[in-house]
Amino acid sequence: MSTTRKPKDRPTTPQRSSSRLDWLGPLIVTARAFAAGTEALPIPYIRAAFGSVVVLLETVERVKKNRNDLEDLCKNAIEIMAILQQITLESHANYTVAEKLENLCWDFHNLLQTVVLAVEKLQSESLGVRGHVKEFLLSRSISEDITRYQKNVQELGLRIKLVAAIDTNVQVHKIHQTLTTVIKPNLPILQATEKTNTCPPPSRIFQGREVILDKMHHFFTANKGNQHIYVLHGLGGVGKTQIALKFIKELSSDFSDRFFVDTSTNETIDAGLKKIAVAKCFGNSAKDGLLWLTSNVKEWLLFFDNADDPTINLNAFIPQCDHGNIIITSRNPGLCIYAGAHSQVSDMNEEEALALLLRSAAQGDSLSNCQIAAEIVKV
Repeated sequence: MSTTRKPKDRPTTPQRSSSRLDWLGPLIVTARAFAAGTEALPIPYIRAAFGSVVVLLETVERVKKNRNDLEDLCKNAIEIMAILQQITLESHANYTVAEKLENLCWDFHNLLQTVVLAVEKLQSESLGVRGHVKEFLLSRSISEDITRYQKNVQELGLRIKLVAAIDTNVQVHKIHQTLTTVIKPNLPILQATEKTNTCPPPSRIFQGREVILDKMHHFFTANKGNQHIYVLHGLGGVGKTQIALKFIKELSSDFSDRFFVDTSTNETIDAGLKKIAVAKCFGNSAKDGLLWLTSNVKEWLLFFDNADDPTINLNAFIPQCDHGNIIITSRNPGLCIYAGAHSQVSDMNEEEALALLLRSAAQGDSLSNCQIAAEIVKV
């Protein structure tokens, strides 16, 4: 007697929605935007702290299974970024606050480096147990480590909030309210940013660089229809990324699309180009992304940021076509061989630095303020 085979029952364990699983993507976008906004600030401990958060999130992203066990820790790290950014903007010239922040930021940086090493260990161990990541992650030692790291991050966050509440005018509760909205994975603007690599805005206190910006404007607006490649090169921390973002914002209406690609490794370049293909429904690989760019004869703009590694063959990722616009930031002046024009970015001149200092300190340009600021700039 024949019988009809019944389908196996699905597991009764609760299933998370796709939006619930996508909590990490918006966090990475937010963290990269915060980090990009600090590049122009001459505050190494802020840049180090922000860079550590980006590295942490990108490392967690590589853990394909059970990464949600680290969700609270990652969200707390993002909240700390937001508070540090606001404190920096509100009290840049307050040396008491700066001294307190420096120690806290280095503690935060060192803690996150420890967490990254633990996550990398988790990833390498997971490969050796044939995918049994869940069992390994929930083992007593790993779960205790994650709990301890989460507690340490929370404690650091509380200390930073105290500095914000006592020594500055930063209203932490408003930052928290904003972040609870921003990091929701169903927020349309952040979903669009993650999918299309939209360039983040420049720093709100961007100042100067008019000579370079004018040169870029002239280069990209001349000979429309031809491919334009511009390289901004110079030492780390001199403001290359911020100049590029400022230019892109000022000329945004001239570009049909604006794509941001982290060019620090071959893997991040592949990921950025793949997102272009996915966003344009043109495939699911970096090769598809390049094909869309070469076949789409429009004034799109591709921003290759942090192309510092000389071992990367960047030419392999440049669309081989006669149209489009490309900006490259790099510490490597050798990349100028690909460019139709380039600028070496160095330290600000005294006039620009003076204006930036007054603006970031929220001070007017009175004679006495200018005299004091000029002394600080010279030092």
